[in-house]
Order: sequence, then structure tokens, then C-alpha cells
Amino acid sequence: MNALDSQLRFGQIMAHAQSLREHNQQQQAVEYLFTHIPPEQKIESYLLLAQWAEEDDQLNQALNYYHTVLNLAPNNETALLGATEISLAQHQIDQARYYLAQIEQLSPEKFNHYSLRRLANAEKNGGNIDKAKHYFIYLARQVDKEPDSADGLILRDIGRFYRDSQQVQSAHHYYQQAMLKEGITHTLPKTILNTPHLCATTQMIIGYHVVYVMMQVPFIVNKSGVLP
Repeated sequence: MNALDSQLRFGQIMAHAQSLREHNQQQQAVEYLFTHIPPEQKIESYLLLAQWAEEDDQLNQALNYYHTVLNLAPNNETALLGATEISLAQHQIDQARYYLAQIEQLSPEKFNHYSLRRLANAEKNGGNIDKAKHYFIYLARQVDKEPDSADGLILRDIGRFYRDSQQVQSAHHYYQQAMLKEGITHTLPKTILNTPHLCATTQMIIGYHVVYVMMQVPFIVNKSGVLP
């Protein structure tokens, strides 16, 4: 079987397994995939199994699948990012930092925007604020160079980073772009009250609203809660 035939066959296997899941036959989908995993597509298969396990909130099982991938391909960025995110979700910060250290050796700046977004958020959630800042700023620059390359979630997370960093104007800009990208609005909104489809992407709306309010207030409450 040549490479093209193998890929076509694998696509059919994946499609059938996905169809079983869509019909609430999760266990049958897993068993079918295990039975039909081609040797040359083990990594893709185990990554899909990990994704399914995460969707079903079976985090330990997902982590096992990611470890299987890493045994086959120690530098697989998808498995490393997935293992990092699960470790953070389980409050295993030291373990997450171990995976992040592995990722640092892979020249993350070469990752696609989706993986960079995940890495930046993982660094932030792992307490590595300086590294998170580095990746968010790098990602923002890449998005500015290629505006069509970013989806709404990437723009939202960049906006949230700038909001949390008290860089209000930048946060405002990226939340606006996120809302445009997601079709929540077709014009740059000046106020949240005039934005249609408020339920479309709640986090974007709330983030934009928070930033909008911050822009209207010329002072910040200090740590004691007293307005200066």
C-alpha cells in the first residue's frame, strides 16, 4: 500500500470512528480506532484518542495517551502542550513546568499561532509571567503582520493578556478585532451597549466591556481599596 492509499484508508478509519462518537458510541469509537490503528499513523491516532478523552473529562486517560505519543516522538509539540495543560488543570505545577522546559527546547517561535496561544496561556497559568509576556507579544506581532491568520480566540487571549497587564489601549484594540473576527459585530464598537449578539462569545464581550470601562476611568484603586 503506497503512502496515498494509506492516508486515504486512515481518513476513512478516522471518519468512521468520529461518526461512532457523534452517535454517542464513545467506547465503540475507541475500540474501533484501537483495532484499526495503522502502524504508520500511531501518533495521529493517539493524539485523537487524547483529544476525545479530554472532551469526556477523562484527564488521566488523556495524559496516558499523550505519554504514549511522547514515547514514540519525544518532541511532539501537541502532546507536550496537551500534557502541560492537563498538569495545570490538575494543579501539578512542577510537572507542568517540566513539560514547558521540554517545549522551550523546540524553538516555540516556529509554532503555528494556535500552538503559540496555548503555550503563552500555559506559561501564564504556570506562573512564568515573563515567558508568557514574551510569547503574547511575539504572537501579537505575528498577528499584526498577518491579520487574516488569527482567529477570534487568539485575538481574545492577546487582548486579555494586555488587559491583565494594564495596557488598556492594546487590550481594547485586540478585543475589538476579536469581536470583528467572530462576527459579533461588523463595525468597531465604541460601547458594549451598541454591540449586537451579546451571547455569541461571552468572554470576548465581558473582556471588551471591562477594558472599555477601564478606559473611561482616569484612576485605579490602590491596594488598600482607596481611590487616589
